Amino acid sequence: MDEHREGPLMRRNPLTAGEHRRQVWWQISLPILVGASVILALGMFVLQAGQGGALQLGQWAHASLIMLLIPLIALALLASLAVGALIVVMVRLIGVIPPYARRAQATLGRVERAARRNADAAAMPFIRLQGLCAGWRALWRRLP
Repeated sequence: MDEHREGPLMRRNPLTAGEHRRQVWWQISLPILVGASVILALGMFVLQAGQGGALQLGQWAHASLIMLLIPLIALALLASLAVGALIVVMVRLIGVIPPYARRAQATLGRVERAARRNADAAAMPFIRLQGLCAGWRALWRRLP
């Protein structure tokens, strides 16, 4: 395995390696440290607020609940707006579609009648032949 890393293609370029280290610091390490610091500071703040008594802690609990519900309320508002927009679109389509639907229904009715007429015309010779054969059989059975 080590001999594969020693090849000229596997050596790191010092310029790109340094750029990579800077990007790791700015894009990974620093955001993790800032996020951990903020969470630690909020935890300390909650502990400090809890020292003020049950009344103050209850107020913080209510404020926290409100902050948790704000995104849900925003999503519910967006969903309500989307449903309202769909209702408006459907009402407008209901006003536009009937004449076109009537034309399509009339066209499909003509197609159905033509298909029935052609199917009946195609089947008629076989039906007549079957009838003639049945008549001849009945006639021959009656003859002594």
